Amino acid sequence: MARHRHRGPPGVLEENASLALLTRVATAGAGPRDMDGAAELCAELGHLPLAVEQAAAYLAQAPLLTPRDYLALLARYPADLFGAGGVPGANSERTVARAWNLTLDRIRQTQPLATDLLRLLAWYAPDRIPVGLLGGVPGTPEVTGALGLLTAYSMVTADPGTGTFAVHRLVQALTRTADPRDPHRTPDLVERARRAAAAHLQAGAARHVAGPRHLARLAGSDGAHRRLHRPLAPRD
Repeated sequence: MARHRHRGPPGVLEENASLALLTRVATAGAGPRDMDGAAELCAELGHLPLAVEQAAAYLAQAPLLTPRDYLALLARYPADLFGAGGVPGANSERTVARAWNLTLDRIRQTQPLATDLLRLLAWYAPDRIPVGLLGGVPGTPEVTGALGLLTAYSMVTADPGTGTFAVHRLVQALTRTADPRDPHRTPDLVERARRAAAAHLQAGAARHVAGPRHLARLAGSDGAHRRLHRPLAPRD
């Protein structure tokens, strides 16, 4: 993610920088478009870079949707829905959760496998995740398409030079926090992803795909099960 100018609390963009980020990502490669409601959308998202970028990526994938239309969709996920027990942390996390749910709804309609992969990626260290830890056969049209969709919607970042992926820590924390009210984070789905990640780490170690940084917490995965907000492997 590019550097942005911040104001006030750490991690909050200046209003102009927030609007510029939304406009740049939403119009990338598409030329001029109707950005009615852009300033209001940035304000609703608290000028948080991750939330603004995810909203912009959503708009980029829906050229006829305006920021004001996105605001109407976002209204389906009021902030208080992500209060106690739903999302770890404070207002910034709940703001990102609203954009995250809206994006996941769209992704699941297009490619259900992509949502499964995101839940899996949430259990690894946040960066340099080898594609070999995703299970299945890397490079198949299904996996390639799912990862491309997650990248297009700014859910993951691909590094073609190393053949690895990165996921924002906040997206990971949200994705692996179970909530029975959220169809993308039911306890069963979160636990299934945790078990799959542990199995892929074991298989990856045997194939020398998973390095020490991704294996560091494999032995303590039972503890991770009891603390679903913590990943299986820490960042270096």
